[in-house]
Amino acid sequence: MSSQRALELKALADSGDIDDAQRSELERLLRDDAEARAAVADDLLVDRLLRYRAESLTGDAFLIGLQARRAAERSSTSFIRAVRAQADPHHARPAPRRFRGRWLALAASAAAALAVAVILPEWSRSVDPRSGDGAVATTPTVPTVPMTPSTPTILNVTPIAELTVATASGTTLDGVPLRPGAILAADMLLAVAEGGGATLRFADGTTTACSESTQLRIERIAPGKSLRLESGSCACAVRPQPAGHPLVIRTPHGSVTAIGTSFTVSVGASTRVSVAAGVVRLRDAIGTEQEVAAGGTAEIGAIGALAPPWDRAVVLYDFRGGTGDRVADQSTRGEPLDLRLVDVGAPAWTAAGLAIGMHGLVSETPARKVAEACCASGELTVFASLSPDPATLASDPKDYPKRIVGLTGDLSTRSFLLGQGNFADPTGVFDMRLRTSANTDRGKPSVSTAEAHAQPRRLSVAYTRDGDGRSHFYVDGERVDVRIVWDDSDPTAGRSDPAASVTTVGRIADWDRDMLLTVGAERDADAHGQRSWIGTLHVIAVFDRSLTPAELQTLHRERLR
Repeated sequence: MSSQRALELKALADSGDIDDAQRSELERLLRDDAEARAAVADDLLVDRLLRYRAESLTGDAFLIGLQARRAAERSSTSFIRAVRAQADPHHARPAPRRFRGRWLALAASAAAALAVAVILPEWSRSVDPRSGDGAVATTPTVPTVPMTPSTPTILNVTPIAELTVATASGTTLDGVPLRPGAILAADMLLAVAEGGGATLRFADGTTTACSESTQLRIERIAPGKSLRLESGSCACAVRPQPAGHPLVIRTPHGSVTAIGTSFTVSVGASTRVSVAAGVVRLRDAIGTEQEVAAGGTAEIGAIGALAPPWDRAVVLYDFRGGTGDRVADQSTRGEPLDLRLVDVGAPAWTAAGLAIGMHGLVSETPARKVAEACCASGELTVFASLSPDPATLASDPKDYPKRIVGLTGDLSTRSFLLGQGNFADPTGVFDMRLRTSANTDRGKPSVSTAEAHAQPRRLSVAYTRDGDGRSHFYVDGERVDVRIVWDDSDPTAGRSDPAASVTTVGRIADWDRDMLLTVGAERDADAHGQRSWIGTLHVIAVFDRSLTPAELQTLHRERLR
C-alpha cells in the first residue's frame, strides 16, 4: 500500500536513517501518488497539532511518547482528543459534537490541497515547546527531501490558517492558550485577550489582524473563507479569491463580502466597515445590500439581531412588507439561500406578506446548507406562518398535497415536503413527507395531522422530528394529534390511529445536496400549476433540530427580533 510505504519512509527521514535510494523512492511517491501525498500531509498536520497542544508541558519525552502512540492510532479521533486533554488539563473537556468532522475534514482537505512544494518545506518547521517567545523555530536535525526542479506543482488555497502574531497572555483558541505557529481549522473560536492582538495568515497570503477583546470564529477556510466576528475588530488584507468563493465575514447584524480588497470591520452595538482599497458588499439582517468603495465607511445593525430561537434557523424568510422578485434568507447560518419568484409578472406584496397563486418561489442555488445541517444533526423543524386561500381547500382531491415548502427534485423525489391536504384525506390536514434511510424517495409513509386544521385565516403550522424519530405537529403553537399515512388512497386501513406523537423508522441521511428549496410549487417547469399552494405567506423557517414546545410558542408569536 503506497500510503503505508510513504509513512515508513517518512519515519526513516525523521530519524535521519534514510538512504539515497529510499529518499528517491519517497520523493517519487510524493510526486506521483495522491494517496501517499494524502497520508504524509495528514501525518505532518498531526505533528503540528501535537506540538501545539503540548506547549505547556516540558521535555521531549512527552512528544516522543505521543508520536509513538500516534503511529499505532493515526486514525483515532479519541487520540486527538486525548492530546488536547493532556496538553492542558485545566481546559480538558468533552470534545465538541462536531470535532470529529472538523478533524476529518481538515485532514481530507489538506491531503487534496497540499502539494509537494508545500509538504516538504513544512517538514522542517515546528513550534519549539520550550521557546519562551513562541516563535517558529527551525529544527536542523530533521532532514528534508530535495525536490526535482522540473516537477510541476499545482497549488490551490490550502484549508489551513496559521497564527503568525500573538501578544498578551490570555488569548485562546477553542479555550487553549496559543502562541504563534498554531494551526487553525474550521469551527475554531479565536478569543483575543484584553490588551492583546492576533494576526491570522492564510495560505494564499490573506491576513486578518484581530484587535484586543475580539472573538472570531473560523466557519470555513476552503473553498472560500467564511469568518464570524462576534465582537471586537479585525483588519483584513484580502488576496484575490477563487471565482465564486469570496471572503465573507458574518456579524450579528449582517455580512461583509470582499474579493481582493483591504478593509476593517468592527462589531459593537452595530457593525461598522471602513474600506481602504477595493470594494466590499454589505448585507444587513433582512437582505438589503450596499457596496462601499475605497475611502468609504458604512454601518449596519439598527434592525437588531435575531431573537432566539430564530437565530438558529438554517434558512429564514420574512415575507411581510417585501418588494421585488426576490426574498432574502435572513438566517445567520452559512451562505444566504435567497428565493426568487418563478412568475415575475406582478408579485402581490402587502404589509402582511406575499400572496402566491399557480407559481411559487425557488432558491437561487442548491440548498446544500439545509441538507448538510439536517443530515449532521438527524433532526428537523419546519415552520410556516400562512393564510390559506379558500381555493386551496376546494381543489380536486387528487391534486394534493399542496406544496407549502420543501426540498424537492420534482413531483416524485424529495428530501422533505410540508404540504396541505392528502389524497383521500380532508383538504385541511397538514402533511409531512420526509425522506429517511427507511423511507422512499417520495418520503412515504408520511405523517399527517389527524384533523383538518387548515382554514382560510392566518395560522402557523410546525412539524418537528427528533433524533429518535419522534414526530409532532403544532398548529398555532399548540401540539395536535398526528398519524402515519402508509397508503394515501385508503382513508381507513392506510392510516394509524390518532396519537399525540408517532415514531417513524429510519434516520435523516444522504439527502441530495443539489436539490433546491421550493415554496408554494414544484421546481420543475412542467409541474407549474400542479399541486400549487394558494394563499399568503408570512414567515417560513427551517431548523436542523427539533424545537421545544416553548420555542414553538415563540415562533408562533412571529417576533423575529
